This record gives sequence, C-alpha cells and structure tokens, in this order.
Amino acid sequence: MHRIASLFGAVVIVIITGALIYSHIAGRDIPPPDTSDLAVVRPDTAAEDNAYTYFNAMTNLLFWPTNNVLVTDYLRGADTNPDAIKTVIASNQPAFAEIKKGLACEICLTPEVTGFDTLLPHIGEWLRAGRLLAAASLNARQAREYASSADHCITLLRFSDLVHRDAECLIHYLVGVAILHMGLEQVRGLVMESNVPEDVLARLAETLAGLGPVHPGFARAMKTEYRMVARTMDDFAEGRFGLDEMVALEPKDGNRFVRFIGRRNYFFQPEKTKLRFATLYRGMVSNAPLAYINMDRTQFERMLDFKGEPYRHLLKPNAVGKILEALLVPAVSGILAKKCHAECDIAATRLAVAIRRHELAHWKLPVTHKEIVPDFLAAWPADPYDGQAFRYDVERGVIYATGTDLVDDGGSTSVPEKDSGLSDNRRRWKAEDVVFQLSLTGP
Repeated sequence: MHRIASLFGAVVIVIITGALIYSHIAGRDIPPPDTSDLAVVRPDTAAEDNAYTYFNAMTNLLFWPTNNVLVTDYLRGADTNPDAIKTVIASNQPAFAEIKKGLACEICLTPEVTGFDTLLPHIGEWLRAGRLLAAASLNARQAREYASSADHCITLLRFSDLVHRDAECLIHYLVGVAILHMGLEQVRGLVMESNVPEDVLARLAETLAGLGPVHPGFARAMKTEYRMVARTMDDFAEGRFGLDEMVALEPKDGNRFVRFIGRRNYFFQPEKTKLRFATLYRGMVSNAPLAYINMDRTQFERMLDFKGEPYRHLLKPNAVGKILEALLVPAVSGILAKKCHAECDIAATRLAVAIRRHELAHWKLPVTHKEIVPDFLAAWPADPYDGQAFRYDVERGVIYATGTDLVDDGGSTSVPEKDSGLSDNRRRWKAEDVVFQLSLTGP
C-alpha cells in the first residue's frame, strides 16, 4: 500500500512538473513585432492649410432643427413642411460657406486618435452637415434650380473626398463614405431630371472624375485601428483595465480572476497578440485596392474562428488574446464590402452622367461602350466586385454590378423579404445585383 501511495505521488509530481514546464514554455511571449509598415504618417500642416480647421469651425455654425427627423424625412421622400426645410437650409448658409473654405485645402488632418477612448465630437456633426447639403441640393433641384443643385452636389462630393481620404480611424472613414453616398445619390437624382442642362452635367462629370479612390483612406484607417489595438494590449497587460471594462461589466470581486489572467503569463501574451492583430490589419491594407473577388477574406475568418464556450478556451495558451480579438476586430468582410460599395457607387454615377450626356447629344441611349469612351468618359469602369466591365443593359436602361455574391443575376433587384421595407437606396445593396436606373426621358 505504501509503494502504491509513493508511486501515485510520484506520478502526480511528474504531472505537475510537466504541466509547469509546459505552461512556462507555452507562456513565453515573443519580442515586440516590427510593425513599422503599419505606422501612420501625419505631415506637418499649418492650420490655415488644413481643411479640418474650417470643417471644425463649421460645426459651431451648424443649425439642426428641433424636429430631429425633419431633414432625414425630407431626404427619404416623406411629407415634410417645405417652409421648415427652406428655413433650415437658409440658416446653414454660414456653415456651408465654412465648408467651402476647407475645400481649398489639400488635406484634412484631424487630431490624432490614440485609443478607443479618444473622443470624436466632430464626426457626428460632419454627418449632419452632409445631410444638410444633400437637402439643399434636393430642394434646389425640386425648384428646378439645377445649377444651384449641382453646386451643393459638388460641395458635398469634395467634402466627402477630403474626409475619407485622410481618415484617422475606421468610424472617421465610414462617415466620409456615408457623406460620399449622399452626394452621389443627389447627383443621380439631378441626372434624371429631363431639363438638366449640358453644362451642369459637364461640371458634375469633371467633379466625379476628380474624386480620389477610396482605398487609401481605408488603408490609413486600418493602420490607425492597429495602433489603437496595440495600445489596448499594453494597457491590458499592465493591468490598467481588464476584460470586465472591455465588455462593460462593473468591477466586482468576482472579476478578480479575469484581472489575474490579464497579466503577462500563460493566459495572455501581449506581443503574440499584437503580431496576430498586425497580420490581420496588414491583410486588410493589402486587400484595400483589390476587387472583392480577389480579396483573401478566408485568412481573417480562420484567424477569428473562436468556436465553443469562451471559458473552455481559457485553458489554452494566450486564450485571453484570442478573446480580445473577438471583442476588438470589426466584421472584416462587412468592412471590405463597404469599401467596394463606395467604389461601385462612384463608378455607377460616373457612368450615369456620361450616358445622360450622350443621351442629350444624340436623343438616345448609347448602345455600345465605344459611344461613351472617350468622348464622355475616359474609360469604362470595372465592377468592383468581380473585376469585369460594369454591366449595361440598354433595353432596360440600367447599369449594374454583381454585388458581393459575385453572381450576375441579369440586373435583378430582388431582395430578401426581411429587406423589402427598406428605402430604394438601401434596398440596392441588399438586392441580388446592385442596379442603377438610367434616364429614358430624352432632352
């Protein structure tokens, strides 16, 4: 019996020793990874040469009605008080003038975003300014003041271009793209007017041709997101906060275990976690200029695969790092798709203006690409999803892209039942194909 007990004790000691050795080896962190390629360049820019100076001043002049939904209701076509809309537009002329001052600059460099707790009070106001400019364009168009409507469209497009091009973080980029969509929607609405003059269309075409690509701002935003994540890893490792704060839990005695595993040990290796995040964000940056079909999205899905109960994974090396990935990384495919949506919207609007100009010149829609290029458009755009030429159906008077399913459904506008109640513009991105109607009215 004594020999059995001794043998059992020896086995236990061996098991414990092995576990300690394994946890020591598996718990080793790596040296800080080289992430110099993810650094964000912030050039020295004088205040008077920085569009942010004027866009920020604009937020102090912005007038938003007490009826909080007045402008949004007007833009979606709901019945609104026309006098109230005119009053709002007139009240915002000083704000619009400040935006135009900013358009003379070549860069919009906002204050540096250092972490997820950095406040961005200007972002929401910029989004409101975009809606107000869109409302001003729509109001002028409804009054058949087409030159004025185009002026507001041009201001809106150039405003959005500066905002998303130098995006300081993901939300900053998404707001810039949202403003871009507003401007493009107003341009297409103006193009559909039967009496819009050629000179107005020519000005819009020139502005659209001058818009920069959307992927540089996306790449810049991803680099900033990595910097914020890396800072969060350091804060977590140093115990400045734990998982309880990250998931909005009140600190309690019961969360001490969560704080304990957040230290540098078997459960959390911050440098390894940073390397995984760096790999992910590098992938986002490298995918930014690509068509959706050529993006390697599977690497992100594999990396963020976190199946099962989280507490079961806490027994594995660097489990907390993997939990943090699940908490901090955005929906990758959705973010990449939004980038492609913006490219699709720009390409379609450029085409719509070019085709409309051909229609005015020849009293009919063009039949082939050669009738458009190069007289009205420098080059026929590619579908940002499958990389093929943007589709054009002259019989139906539509242009379309495949969308993220990468299937050409012949320009189908069918949407899932759950999305049937959305506005026409929002339904477009849920449909089988991304379809844009062209004018069939003639001059």
